[in-house]
Amino acid sequence: MGKWAKISVLGLSIGLLAIPFLGKEAAAGLKSNVLVGVNLNDRHAWGAMGAARNSSSLVEYIGCGVETAWSSGLFNLPPVVTCSGRSGNTTFMCTSMDTKIIDATRALTADAKLDFTWSPSGECVTLDVSIYSDNAAKIP
Repeated sequence: MGKWAKISVLGLSIGLLAIPFLGKEAAAGLKSNVLVGVNLNDRHAWGAMGAARNSSSLVEYIGCGVETAWSSGLFNLPPVVTCSGRSGNTTFMCTSMDTKIIDATRALTADAKLDFTWSPSGECVTLDVSIYSDNAAKIP
């Protein structure tokens, strides 16, 4: 059998082996499902937004938003971030006007993992946004 005939037979064999997998969703890859959690003693909260949305809990959520108020000559208000969530019966929240926290908030997506801490006065101190392929995707 010639070189090209061997390659053709090999290609046909590989193609036939692939038939049972046509139309199947890929099952490979790391998957994580980081539900909303909170440690009030450490003032630390975390969770993947998609996992919270997909949770069977009717109250679980986590997220951050940036509010930019209308400015005039009388009021010149900076943007304010509010991060909040709920895990079980525990609700938590922090706010910040720090530009680094605001920038991190603007990086959030519906499938991001969120991790934040706050001070005793309720100011957001750290905000980590992780957008990795293993985060649970939000199902409508």
